[in-house]
Amino acid sequence: MPKIIPRKMVLRTKPHVRWNWQPSPDNSEMVRYHLVVVNNKDREQTMDKMTWGLRFSVLDGTAIDLIKTAEGKVLNTNLRWLYHAYDSPLRPKLLRPYGTSLPKRLDPRLVERKRSGLSIVDYIERIYDFTMKP
Repeated sequence: MPKIIPRKMVLRTKPHVRWNWQPSPDNSEMVRYHLVVVNNKDREQTMDKMTWGLRFSVLDGTAIDLIKTAEGKVLNTNLRWLYHAYDSPLRPKLLRPYGTSLPKRLDPRLVERKRSGLSIVDYIERIYDFTMKP
């Protein structure tokens, strides 16, 4: 029998990175990357390190566009979260959220919603506010 390896757990109350990608709703030739850094300090530096590959790997001179940014606090901790959304012409295989030793989690529900009522920022706030269900 093959050995079953459990998936590494990433706790909401510990520093980590949550990320995902999707086709850009604004431009069919671009991909939208969603990155959330949860930490008590250096969130901007961590975000810069992770997006370095996106910013400097574009060979044709097309820059990545910062689409959206938000930040907030993780309930009952000293941690804060920082969210950035980028549009880039680079394929998703080229982005790996490296540049940090924080645990990383690919979150398939971290996407732009087409229906109104629950934006991506609302979803992130619900993840880190334990009184609400994500």
